[in-house]
Amino acid sequence: MDAVLDQVVAGEGACAVRIDGAVGARAVLSDLAKRARIAGRSVFRVEGSAALHDLPFGALGGMVRLSGGDPPALMAQACRQIAALGEPVVVIDHVHLLDPLSAISLHQSVLRGAVRVVALASRSQEVSEGAVRAFIDALPVVTWKGGGGGERPPTVRSLHPLHRRLLQALALAGDLSLDDAERLFGSEATAAVESAGLVRVQAVRFSARVTLAERAVADEALAELGAADRDRLCADLVRALRTRTDSDPRRLIQSALVMRRGSVAEYDPGLLVQAAQAAHTVGNIGLARELARLAVDAGAGAEGVLVLAEALTWSGAADDAEARLADLAAQDLEDATAVRVAAARAANLHCNLCAGDRALAVVTAARERFAQSPHRDLLDALMIQFSFFAGDLATVLRDGLPMVEMVDIDSPAMVWLTSATANALSAAGRFEEAERHARLGFAASERSASGTQRFTLGLALTDSALARGRVDEALRICDDLYARAAGEPQATGIVDALAGRVAIAAGDIDGAVAAMRRAAQAARSGATPVWQAVVAAWLADTASTAGQREEAVAACEFAIATMPPYVHFFDVELHVARAGIAGDDREAVRHLERAVAGAHARGDLVGELRMRIRLVWLGARDQVAVTAALATRLDTPLVASVHDYAVAMAERDARALRAESELFADRGWGMGVRDARVAAEAEAAPSYEGLSAREREVIKLVVAGRTNREVAEVLGVALRTVEGHLYRIYPKAGVANRRELVARFG
Repeated sequence: MDAVLDQVVAGEGACAVRIDGAVGARAVLSDLAKRARIAGRSVFRVEGSAALHDLPFGALGGMVRLSGGDPPALMAQACRQIAALGEPVVVIDHVHLLDPLSAISLHQSVLRGAVRVVALASRSQEVSEGAVRAFIDALPVVTWKGGGGGERPPTVRSLHPLHRRLLQALALAGDLSLDDAERLFGSEATAAVESAGLVRVQAVRFSARVTLAERAVADEALAELGAADRDRLCADLVRALRTRTDSDPRRLIQSALVMRRGSVAEYDPGLLVQAAQAAHTVGNIGLARELARLAVDAGAGAEGVLVLAEALTWSGAADDAEARLADLAAQDLEDATAVRVAAARAANLHCNLCAGDRALAVVTAARERFAQSPHRDLLDALMIQFSFFAGDLATVLRDGLPMVEMVDIDSPAMVWLTSATANALSAAGRFEEAERHARLGFAASERSASGTQRFTLGLALTDSALARGRVDEALRICDDLYARAAGEPQATGIVDALAGRVAIAAGDIDGAVAAMRRAAQAARSGATPVWQAVVAAWLADTASTAGQREEAVAACEFAIATMPPYVHFFDVELHVARAGIAGDDREAVRHLERAVAGAHARGDLVGELRMRIRLVWLGARDQVAVTAALATRLDTPLVASVHDYAVAMAERDARALRAESELFADRGWGMGVRDARVAAEAEAAPSYEGLSAREREVIKLVVAGRTNREVAEVLGVALRTVEGHLYRIYPKAGVANRRELVARFG
């Protein structure tokens, strides 16, 4: 153990270790502090806490100061601030209780060599969050064999009442700034409990934070707190925390979590709504739903219902959302609120409840009612979204593109608009514009707190990158989206589906199947029916490619049964799934021809090209002329290579197919490499089609090196008979002489 701690403090390069076993953080901290003084390093303590577990960056509150934004922006801030501390040593107590964003930030800091970590864990501790699990699993494990940790601190009950009050406040809030602790309880009380070893005060660049030294202290402090005292203390803490919320979602959520521990009578509906929106923005749908329910119960009114309805639709409770929105719509509301309610209700009906006609009726009535309202843009954007799902890309591009230039980026309408226009532009082969619209949508989603909806923009980004042959870029996009998802199940499931498509392009079939399975499982636990069907169709195609026919059939049947009848943009995916499980090539061709007709009618150039290439693979050589025209219109190096690949398949040119496989390899297009090589091998393999049994025997003997006379002797025929066989074999085999015959069949 001494050698391990020496390496952590004084070693070179990145260093992290997990210590399993019964170990007190004070013992490790004491030991490390002595070593750190010699090495000239700072030592910090971070603690996972049940009180701070739902709070974004709850464990890092004493080390970083965050100014707002979505998870990637916040994590970038956290990592920069940790790096500025000069490669500190961080002791993580109760690592299994870290909040996911703190775990990801620490993990990234370790990988960059910006921090040296000692994580304390018990082998009995269970971890459910993927981000925390990944961080813990990445740490090398040693077993603690140290001492007992020194003198036991005094009990909470034996303390002065004011000191006890401070500990109870920390147990409720998770942590406090030193300023707040001293303002509420006095500097003497804070110093006394620190001296007693009951709390730690950690000074960092921006402030100092006070946290409890051990989990047992929190449990003991709360046990001494009566209900009335708890309510009063929670109210005091919320007032103190609210003076410091600013734009930091962490403080908003912390204030709401403290409020939740107190009396319902003390709930502040406005704060709860803000905190629910903050939780949704950072991807914690479960917490957003819980806080929004509290807000509604506390009288938050329309704002609370709207936030709650959005959280409900993202967690599989669309019927509950519709009931609440319908009741709200019947009330006398201001125009701006009434428009938002109508839009939220129509979106839920269309996307979640498969009630397209009712959704259209709600939007149409609202557009007529608010024809002169400046807030109508949200309804117009929703109509563009409906046109996209219907496969009417012409309307999306004709009406949606001008709207994007006019709508304010702070408006939620911008997210609806760009999620339609970005994907429509990508399908039409206008890849740079698609990327710009998707990036604009992400920026708008951060400003309007749109939460999980932003991840649908990732489809346009990844598809545009893949269509241009930029597989590495598509992988980076997925990594960024995983960071944005921050472990939230629905958001992570969306990214899994996109990552599966990228894995297919990269030729990683096993990885693609695994990602699609995760995506399908997440989708069925609360995603919209449209998304469930799309992911199931992708899983069917992927499983079929991997030879998992039974799984492919089940996924395809689910996709067909689940897709709403008024959604046609994704018809291509359903036809591809059907083609993959077809009983024979003729049936597969029928499904692909239907997909081609639909994609062509909609102006989906990328989808049409994909289907025509598959038809060429199945022997439809007449498709090559059309793929040439599509390749000209799409005009990317990868698309040009795909067309050349189609030509080589149609001409059954093994040499050209091998050349295309090398070009695909240069671009990282693993699936193209695989398909081109398979086709090349098939064309290069000798074919005995059209040859008689005797002619095949002659060929085999000639390839074995026998002369004509030796062939005649083996077969027991005349020499001229063998020469006659060869005369007929050459044109049938497509060769001019004996040497070419040996090369063809050898």
